[in-house]
Amino acid sequence: MNQPREVVIVGAGPAGVGMAALLRRSAIQDILVVDSHEVGASFMRWPEETRFITPSFFSNPFGQPDLNSVTPDSSLALFCGEEHPGGKTYASYLKVVLDEYQIPVMAPARIAKVALLSSGNFILTTEAGEKLETRSLIWATGEFQFPDRLIFPGADICCHYGDVTSWKDFRKGEYIVIGGYESAVDAAVNLLENGSSVKMLTRSAPGQLTTSAIPVCRFPLIPVSV
Repeated sequence: MNQPREVVIVGAGPAGVGMAALLRRSAIQDILVVDSHEVGASFMRWPEETRFITPSFFSNPFGQPDLNSVTPDSSLALFCGEEHPGGKTYASYLKVVLDEYQIPVMAPARIAKVALLSSGNFILTTEAGEKLETRSLIWATGEFQFPDRLIFPGADICCHYGDVTSWKDFRKGEYIVIGGYESAVDAAVNLLENGSSVKMLTRSAPGQLTTSAIPVCRFPLIPVSV
Protein backbone atom coordinates (compact mmCIF):
# COMPACT_ATOMS: atom_id res chain seq x y z
CA MET A 1 0.00 0.00 0.00
CA ASN A 2 1.32 3.44 -0.97
CA GLN A 3 1.44 6.58 1.15
CA PRO A 4 -1.95 7.96 2.23
CA ARG A 5 -3.74 10.11 -0.32
CA GLU A 6 -4.98 13.55 0.61
CA VAL A 7 -8.41 13.00 -0.98
CA VAL A 8 -10.09 10.01 -2.62
CA ILE A 9 -13.38 10.60 -4.42
CA VAL A 10 -15.50 7.54 -5.16
CA GLY A 11 -17.62 8.18 -8.23
CA ALA A 12 -16.67 9.74 -11.56
CA GLY A 13 -19.98 11.33 -12.44
CA PRO A 14 -20.70 15.08 -12.39
CA ALA A 15 -20.64 15.26 -8.57
CA GLY A 16 -17.30 13.48 -8.29
CA VAL A 17 -15.68 15.24 -11.24
CA GLY A 18 -16.99 18.64 -10.15
CA MET A 19 -15.72 18.13 -6.60
CA ALA A 20 -12.32 16.99 -7.86
CA ALA A 21 -12.01 20.10 -10.03
CA LEU A 22 -13.09 22.35 -7.15
CA LEU A 23 -10.48 20.83 -4.83
CA ARG A 24 -7.79 21.24 -7.49
CA ARG A 25 -8.80 24.89 -7.91
CA SER A 26 -8.43 25.17 -4.13
CA ALA A 27 -4.76 24.15 -4.42
CA ILE A 28 -5.23 20.55 -3.27
CA GLN A 29 -2.95 18.49 -5.49
CA ASP A 30 -3.19 14.90 -4.24
CA ILE A 31 -6.60 13.81 -5.53
CA LEU A 32 -7.65 10.41 -6.84
CA VAL A 33 -11.03 9.64 -8.44
CA VAL A 34 -12.15 6.01 -8.24
CA ASP A 35 -15.02 4.54 -10.24
CA SER A 36 -16.38 1.01 -10.51
CA HIS A 37 -16.82 1.33 -14.27
CA GLU A 38 -15.55 4.44 -16.09
CA VAL A 39 -15.87 8.21 -16.10
CA GLY A 40 -19.50 9.15 -16.67
CA ALA A 41 -20.62 5.52 -16.60
CA SER A 42 -24.25 6.31 -15.77
CA PHE A 43 -24.46 8.72 -18.69
CA MET A 44 -22.86 6.17 -21.00
CA ARG A 45 -25.79 3.89 -20.16
CA TRP A 46 -28.50 6.43 -20.97
CA PRO A 47 -30.90 5.33 -23.71
CA GLU A 48 -29.80 6.68 -27.08
CA GLU A 49 -32.81 9.00 -27.28
CA THR A 50 -32.41 10.56 -23.82
CA ARG A 51 -31.35 14.21 -23.74
CA PHE A 52 -30.75 16.78 -21.01
CA ILE A 53 -33.96 18.56 -20.05
CA THR A 54 -32.08 21.61 -18.79
CA PRO A 55 -30.61 23.45 -21.78
CA SER A 56 -26.94 24.34 -21.95
CA PHE A 57 -26.47 28.06 -22.45
CA PHE A 58 -24.15 30.85 -21.39
CA SER A 59 -26.16 33.40 -19.43
CA ASN A 60 -27.66 32.48 -16.07
CA PRO A 61 -27.65 33.80 -12.48
CA PHE A 62 -25.75 30.90 -10.90
CA GLY A 63 -22.18 31.97 -11.63
CA GLN A 64 -21.57 29.17 -14.12
CA PRO A 65 -21.12 29.81 -17.84
CA ASP A 66 -23.40 26.85 -18.48
CA LEU A 67 -26.15 25.32 -16.32
CA ASN A 68 -24.90 21.80 -17.09
CA SER A 69 -21.21 22.49 -16.52
CA VAL A 70 -19.36 21.20 -13.46
CA THR A 71 -16.69 23.91 -13.36
CA PRO A 72 -16.94 27.71 -13.72
CA ASP A 73 -14.43 27.71 -16.57
CA SER A 74 -16.07 25.13 -18.84
CA SER A 75 -19.23 24.93 -20.91
CA LEU A 76 -21.00 21.83 -22.13
CA ALA A 77 -22.66 23.91 -24.86
CA LEU A 78 -19.30 25.09 -26.20
CA PHE A 79 -17.89 21.58 -25.87
CA CYS A 80 -20.56 19.85 -27.93
CA GLY A 81 -22.42 22.62 -29.75
CA GLU A 82 -25.81 21.40 -28.50
CA GLU A 83 -28.39 22.76 -26.10
CA HIS A 84 -29.68 19.31 -25.13
CA PRO A 85 -26.84 16.78 -25.44
CA GLY A 86 -27.11 13.06 -24.80
CA GLY A 87 -25.43 10.90 -22.19
CA LYS A 88 -22.36 9.80 -24.15
CA THR A 89 -21.57 13.42 -25.03
CA TYR A 90 -21.79 14.41 -21.38
CA ALA A 91 -19.50 11.55 -20.36
CA SER A 92 -16.94 12.79 -22.89
CA TYR A 93 -17.20 16.28 -21.40
CA LEU A 94 -16.51 14.92 -17.90
CA LYS A 95 -13.40 13.13 -19.19
CA VAL A 96 -12.13 16.37 -20.74
CA VAL A 97 -12.60 18.20 -17.42
CA LEU A 98 -10.52 15.57 -15.60
CA ASP A 99 -7.84 15.77 -18.27
CA GLU A 100 -7.73 19.57 -18.12
CA TYR A 101 -7.33 19.53 -14.34
CA GLN A 102 -4.87 16.61 -14.56
CA ILE A 103 -6.77 14.51 -12.05
CA PRO A 104 -5.92 10.79 -12.07
CA VAL A 105 -8.69 8.21 -12.30
CA MET A 106 -8.64 4.64 -11.05
CA ALA A 107 -11.18 2.64 -13.06
CA PRO A 108 -12.61 0.12 -13.18
CA ALA A 109 -12.22 -0.42 -9.45
CA ARG A 110 -15.21 -1.34 -7.31
CA ILE A 111 -14.90 -0.50 -3.61
CA ALA A 112 -15.85 -3.51 -1.50
CA LYS A 113 -15.08 -2.17 1.98
CA VAL A 114 -14.36 1.09 3.80
CA ALA A 115 -12.81 1.17 7.28
CA LEU A 116 -11.86 4.01 9.62
CA LEU A 117 -8.40 3.81 11.20
CA SER A 118 -7.49 5.03 14.68
CA SER A 119 -5.45 7.76 12.97
CA GLY A 120 -8.63 9.15 11.43
CA ASN A 121 -7.66 8.03 7.94
CA PHE A 122 -9.83 5.78 5.78
CA ILE A 123 -8.86 2.45 4.24
CA LEU A 124 -10.66 1.50 1.04
CA THR A 125 -10.44 -2.07 -0.21
CA THR A 126 -11.36 -2.89 -3.79
CA GLU A 127 -12.93 -6.15 -4.92
CA ALA A 128 -9.52 -7.03 -6.39
CA GLY A 129 -7.97 -6.70 -2.93
CA GLU A 130 -6.10 -3.45 -3.56
CA LYS A 131 -6.02 -1.07 -0.58
CA LEU A 132 -6.09 2.72 -0.64
CA GLU A 133 -5.50 4.92 2.40
CA THR A 134 -6.75 8.49 2.38
CA ARG A 135 -7.06 11.36 4.82
CA SER A 136 -10.36 12.52 3.31
CA LEU A 137 -13.02 10.44 1.56
CA ILE A 138 -15.82 11.81 -0.61
CA TRP A 139 -18.56 9.40 -1.69
CA ALA A 140 -20.11 10.66 -4.93
CA THR A 141 -21.92 7.68 -6.43
CA GLY A 142 -25.39 8.11 -7.89
CA GLU A 143 -28.57 6.04 -7.81
CA PHE A 144 -28.72 5.26 -11.53
CA GLN A 145 -26.20 2.41 -11.32
CA PHE A 146 -27.75 0.99 -8.16
CA PRO A 147 -31.49 0.69 -8.85
CA ASP A 148 -33.79 -0.71 -6.18
CA ARG A 149 -35.20 -3.73 -7.98
CA LEU A 150 -37.17 -4.86 -4.91
CA ILE A 151 -39.02 -1.61 -4.21
CA PHE A 152 -42.35 -3.41 -4.66
CA PRO A 153 -43.37 -7.04 -5.29
CA GLY A 154 -42.67 -7.85 -8.93
CA ALA A 155 -40.25 -4.97 -9.52
CA ASP A 156 -37.51 -7.46 -10.36
CA ILE A 157 -39.38 -8.59 -13.49
CA CYS A 158 -39.94 -5.04 -14.77
CA CYS A 159 -37.62 -3.31 -17.22
CA HIS A 160 -35.69 -0.62 -15.34
CA TYR A 161 -34.91 2.64 -17.15
CA GLY A 162 -31.21 2.00 -16.59
CA ASP A 163 -31.42 -1.22 -18.61
CA VAL A 164 -32.73 0.47 -21.77
CA THR A 165 -30.27 0.86 -24.65
CA SER A 166 -32.75 2.38 -27.10
CA TRP A 167 -36.53 2.76 -27.04
CA LYS A 168 -36.52 1.60 -30.66
CA ASP A 169 -35.85 -1.90 -29.30
CA PHE A 170 -39.35 -1.98 -27.78
CA ARG A 171 -42.02 -3.42 -30.04
CA LYS A 172 -45.23 -1.48 -30.53
CA GLY A 173 -47.75 -2.42 -27.86
CA GLU A 174 -49.31 -1.42 -24.55
CA TYR A 175 -47.03 -0.29 -21.72
CA ILE A 176 -47.39 0.89 -18.14
CA VAL A 177 -44.68 3.22 -16.85
CA ILE A 178 -44.32 3.31 -13.06
CA GLY A 179 -43.14 6.69 -11.78
CA GLY A 180 -43.71 10.36 -12.43
CA TYR A 181 -40.34 12.09 -12.69
CA GLU A 182 -37.98 12.76 -15.60
CA SER A 183 -37.10 9.16 -16.43
CA ALA A 184 -40.72 8.02 -16.35
CA VAL A 185 -41.92 10.89 -18.54
CA ASP A 186 -39.01 10.35 -20.93
CA ALA A 187 -39.90 6.66 -21.19
CA ALA A 188 -43.57 7.45 -21.82
CA VAL A 189 -42.83 10.04 -24.51
CA ASN A 190 -40.40 7.79 -26.37
CA LEU A 191 -42.79 4.83 -26.27
CA LEU A 192 -45.60 7.04 -27.56
CA GLU A 193 -43.38 8.24 -30.38
CA ASN A 194 -42.86 4.59 -31.34
CA GLY A 195 -46.62 4.21 -31.71
CA SER A 196 -47.26 2.40 -28.43
CA SER A 197 -50.11 2.95 -25.99
CA VAL A 198 -48.82 4.17 -22.63
CA LYS A 199 -50.23 4.72 -19.15
CA MET A 200 -48.27 6.18 -16.24
CA LEU A 201 -48.75 4.72 -12.78
CA THR A 202 -48.03 7.38 -10.13
CA ARG A 203 -49.02 8.33 -6.61
CA SER A 204 -49.95 11.84 -7.73
CA ALA A 205 -49.58 14.10 -10.73
CA PRO A 206 -46.22 13.63 -12.53
CA GLY A 207 -43.46 15.63 -10.85
CA GLN A 208 -45.24 15.83 -7.48
CA LEU A 209 -44.40 12.44 -6.01
CA THR A 210 -43.24 11.94 -2.45
CA THR A 211 -40.30 9.68 -1.63
CA SER A 212 -42.08 7.38 0.83
CA ALA A 213 -42.87 3.87 -0.37
CA ILE A 214 -46.57 3.21 -1.02
CA PRO A 215 -48.00 -0.18 -2.08
CA VAL A 216 -48.44 -0.30 -5.82
CA CYS A 217 -52.16 -1.01 -5.51
CA ARG A 218 -52.69 2.53 -4.20
CA PHE A 219 -51.24 4.20 -7.29
CA PRO A 220 -53.83 5.89 -9.52
CA LEU A 221 -53.58 5.28 -13.25
CA ILE A 222 -52.92 8.44 -15.24
CA PRO A 223 -53.39 8.09 -19.02
CA VAL A 224 -50.75 9.90 -21.06
CA SER A 225 -51.43 11.35 -24.49
CA VAL A 226 -49.60 13.59 -26.95
